[in-house]
Amino acid sequence: MGRRFGPLRSLDYPRGPPHPTQTMPHAPETFVHLHNHTEYSLLDGASRIPAMVARAAELEMPAIGMTDHGVMYGAIHFYKACKDAGIKPIIGCEVYVAPRSRLMREGRVDRDPNHLTLLAANHDGYLNLMRLCTVGQMEGMYYKPRIDKEILAEHSTGLIALSGCLQGEAASRIVDGDVDGARESVAAYRDIFGKDRFLLEVQRHGIDRQTEVNGVLARFGKEFGLRLCATNDLHYVHRHDSEAHDVLLCLQTGARFNDPNRWRFSTQENYLKTPAEMIEAFADMPEALASTLEVADQVELKLSLGATLLPPFDVPDGLTPDQYLRQLVLKGLDWRFGTPAPAAKERAEQELSVIGQTGYASYFLIVWDFYNFARQNGIVVGPGRGSAAGSLVSYCLGITNIDPLQHGLIFERFLNIDRVSMPDIDCDFSVEGREKVIRYVSEKYGADRVAQIITFTTMASKAAIRDVGRVLEVPLRDTDRLAKLVPVWQGRSKTLEDTIKEVPEFREAYESSEEAKRLVDVARTLEGVSRNVSTHAAGVVIAPEPLVRYTPLQYGPGREAVITQYDMKAVGDIGLLKIDFLGLQNLDIIATCVRLIKEQRDIEIDLEHLPFDDAKTYELISIGDTHGVFQLEGAGMRRMLMDMRPQSFEDVSAAIALFRPGPMVNIPAFIARKQGREPIEYMHERLEPILRETYGVMIYQEQVMMAARELAGFTMSEADILRAAMGKKDKAKMAKLRTKFIEGTVERGIPKATAEALFDGIAKFAEYGFNRAHSAAYAVISYQTAYLKANYPIEYMTALLIHMEGSADRVATAIVDCRLRGIDVLAPDINRSRADFSMSDGRILFGLAAIKNVGSHAVESIVALRDTDGPFKSLEDLCERTSAIQDVNRRVLEALVQSGASDSLGERARLIAALDHAVSRAERARRDRESGQTSLLDMVGSPEAQADDYGLTIDVAPMAGEEKLRLEKELLGLYLSDHPLRRISAELAKLSDTQAVEVTSALQDTEVRVAGLVRDVRRVVTRKGQIMAYATLEDLTGSVDVVVFPRQFEQYRLLFEPDKVVVVQGKVDARAGSTRASGAAASPVEPEIEAEVETASVVADMAWLWDDPDCVPVSRRQLVHVRIPNGEAGLAEQLEAVLARHPGTDEVVLHVVVGSREVVVNADRYHVLAGPALAAEIDELVGQAATRLETVRPKAQANGNGRGNGERGRRG
Repeated sequence: MGRRFGPLRSLDYPRGPPHPTQTMPHAPETFVHLHNHTEYSLLDGASRIPAMVARAAELEMPAIGMTDHGVMYGAIHFYKACKDAGIKPIIGCEVYVAPRSRLMREGRVDRDPNHLTLLAANHDGYLNLMRLCTVGQMEGMYYKPRIDKEILAEHSTGLIALSGCLQGEAASRIVDGDVDGARESVAAYRDIFGKDRFLLEVQRHGIDRQTEVNGVLARFGKEFGLRLCATNDLHYVHRHDSEAHDVLLCLQTGARFNDPNRWRFSTQENYLKTPAEMIEAFADMPEALASTLEVADQVELKLSLGATLLPPFDVPDGLTPDQYLRQLVLKGLDWRFGTPAPAAKERAEQELSVIGQTGYASYFLIVWDFYNFARQNGIVVGPGRGSAAGSLVSYCLGITNIDPLQHGLIFERFLNIDRVSMPDIDCDFSVEGREKVIRYVSEKYGADRVAQIITFTTMASKAAIRDVGRVLEVPLRDTDRLAKLVPVWQGRSKTLEDTIKEVPEFREAYESSEEAKRLVDVARTLEGVSRNVSTHAAGVVIAPEPLVRYTPLQYGPGREAVITQYDMKAVGDIGLLKIDFLGLQNLDIIATCVRLIKEQRDIEIDLEHLPFDDAKTYELISIGDTHGVFQLEGAGMRRMLMDMRPQSFEDVSAAIALFRPGPMVNIPAFIARKQGREPIEYMHERLEPILRETYGVMIYQEQVMMAARELAGFTMSEADILRAAMGKKDKAKMAKLRTKFIEGTVERGIPKATAEALFDGIAKFAEYGFNRAHSAAYAVISYQTAYLKANYPIEYMTALLIHMEGSADRVATAIVDCRLRGIDVLAPDINRSRADFSMSDGRILFGLAAIKNVGSHAVESIVALRDTDGPFKSLEDLCERTSAIQDVNRRVLEALVQSGASDSLGERARLIAALDHAVSRAERARRDRESGQTSLLDMVGSPEAQADDYGLTIDVAPMAGEEKLRLEKELLGLYLSDHPLRRISAELAKLSDTQAVEVTSALQDTEVRVAGLVRDVRRVVTRKGQIMAYATLEDLTGSVDVVVFPRQFEQYRLLFEPDKVVVVQGKVDARAGSTRASGAAASPVEPEIEAEVETASVVADMAWLWDDPDCVPVSRRQLVHVRIPNGEAGLAEQLEAVLARHPGTDEVVLHVVVGSREVVVNADRYHVLAGPALAAEIDELVGQAATRLETVRPKAQANGNGRGNGERGRRG
């Protein structure tokens, strides 16, 4: 019904007279809805599949149809929901039929296709429906995915068609008064589908035109011998959902709910009506009701779900896939272990036996084949991801790079004989290599058999509140308050249902305000509805036959990739092979770094055999020097690492597993036990061998499995099922397994009460348990990146900069990191820089390609010229030699001069003044050369001509320092040679207590003082007409967002102007919304694994110009952490003397290393003046960086605070 997308058009048809109510004989007792839109008619359907199917089952309807607009996104979910509910699924689609040809795209006539309702009667019909949906999307797309009658005739077998709603061809012609045209249309469809499979669709929503259409269609029915069929074109499940559906239409069109001119449905009748309501509505057309049951009887569609549809893999002659896999694994055992130990052989045999029984040998061969391709083509592969790292077979095939025997990883966590599901191997490649591997797979199996997978963006609870609030025009302040009250758990917003139950303040608002109740009720209906389509970041599907036999296809956004219309879950239900190909930029960084080490030092780094006991690496991790280190660079993670001080690979793996929203609860216990501040306790002594290395804290899912085996005698397969049930809190499964667990435990001599306590204790841990194989595999990349940074800092930082090019924020942060390590980053130089960042004499040279307005092709040409013919001697030499290169135009040359890249050719202001002259002269010389007009002087070479410096002698004042910095910032994205704040940095350090880089969500609600240069200022008018602002403040470490609310803005507005240096005091709020996207956003091919969200703003309370006498230095209490190495005789007395020389009010915390543990002691008797002088003296005494200063910040006052400098000016 209606035009879902495209031009806004009201469907307010005049209401017709009430329809006749006299009942004719044979009205059926039930009814089947055949024309129904779900949420997959994006931003138009508001029916959830589970709710729609449940309602049909509740009304005892024998079947129900699903007909979304031009797509089949929900077909598999719908089919399964119907089967579970015990009613017959009728899979269909409301297709768009082009008036002429699907291939014609000429303005309005082709832009408004007609609607037609198609239903799959059997498997042939289902295959044809998928083909038609694919053709519509990939051949006929013009505003809508259109098919035409020609293609419909080719693929009509097994399909039943209904003539459609008011936008159907016959109906729209009747409305336009063209009854003959409508008759032709009906005849054409009857010829395509046959009399039994084409029905005339009648609808009654109280719209005047439907009465007219229904009358004409009833005549056509008699004339052509065709059945009438009643439908309700439902777009939502219950009548009361019509408001939510209306809001959804507003979201689609960007309209406000109260806009009188917006597009809307004219009635509230498009819901799932009861049989009684439909029988009443069509009392005069009982045959149209009966037809719905007849159509349902005609449909016999059975889909075989859960099959394994692996593409065939070509194995050498005479071998089965199992035999060939065994051959490869035995070879791999020798490759990995030299002479494999009996345990390795036994494990390999055991795994091969399970793979043989489950029939997945081909799967492993397919994955081995493209990994083999990657390795042979120098593509960097990751060490593994997820549970696959627990497989020795994967390790021997080179699919993973971590020895599961050495790290105690379990095969059953990956593939389990009692839980047969397609194994899931996620594959990490370098970003550059990923595309090559996908191309290889596509060419090997056939482009029509390989596609990427669709994914749907859904409306989460917070977004639903904000979107609905905007449409209903609820004041922004109220919407914002409600949205912020929704709690986040394990990285996701909780549902509105849970929020009402769990958050008293939210419940109170909901119950006390009519406006809030309406907002939340509508948002609840729309929460989780699919909003739009995107391509899954990693998923690729490989089919044994052309994919269109298994799933409809379409183009992804941007039309560059073919994607399935079925999502990851549905593709898995069908049984297709789906593999995650992830592009991990850290692998590119590692590859580049290894190449640079080879070029610079002639050292070959063998990543697969790095020593896991490198002291420098653990020191770097322990002091939190982990910028640019995989998975360890978030501010919260760095703090945890400094507390934890990992000293082994197992510690790094544990850190990755613990730093997640759920497991975080175990961090304090883990660290306290590791450092000896808390005794290590085990729930039972038999768990000691399993939990020893994690200090009695159960961190990993694999530990849950081993505990079940050790305590209750479970097999590993049973233990895996228990682990899965506990992780998902599956109460029914857990109850069954609890009995078994307790019986097994009692049999092994443990009292029943203890057994029960053990089960409950393990279940509590298992909720948060992390996959050990996954964290161990990721810890390998973390360790590799930390190892390279610790041992080859200049090569690593250069590699990091090369791969961060294009993100000024990330480059700036990396340069700050370089300076802290004493590595100079030099400005770009036309005669020394390469296209990318490069190294020269222990320093890093800025890459020419990073200069704005200079394309990479232009830069590569300039570097190639320089490599061939030597450095550029002067500006005119540069202009002349590049004059023939099309990409090197005046704009490029100007950027090279202004950015400072041409400073070796002359003073910057003079070069700019002479540029036009040099460019036109070079251009003239090039034209002369091309036309053969070489002058005599050119041939002889004149000393005067050599000396002419093309206007460089003109008297131009040298460029001022401020102007140089401005141009640098503009063209390089950052200050490089100097920073406007550097000369006042000491003063600013006294006036502030927090640097931009430290403002993260970890400081939530604390009071901070930041100082820096005002960059962007964006003023916003609030609903009350007041002005507030969002500003960006930049210091030497980076930039931070500042939110200035109206009261503060009125007071301090003159300070928030670009390039002013200000000090801002306020509270940190990670929820206040940032004005800019985080520079560290993961690339689309690198979905960060539950990455820590670090965007936070400072909500301004007070502000001063930096040199305002009223702005007095701020003092915060500090803790001095001192790490004392093992058994240093006489160190304690010397340290005491140092501390005594710096009296003050700050406290000291000693971290004493005892063996492999670290004992933390609060040294209460020392009170010192914390600062750089004390830190330097302690470091000199103890050696290495033994001191860390921690600022103790107060919590911000709830109501803003006008205390000014008074209390803050004092210590403590």
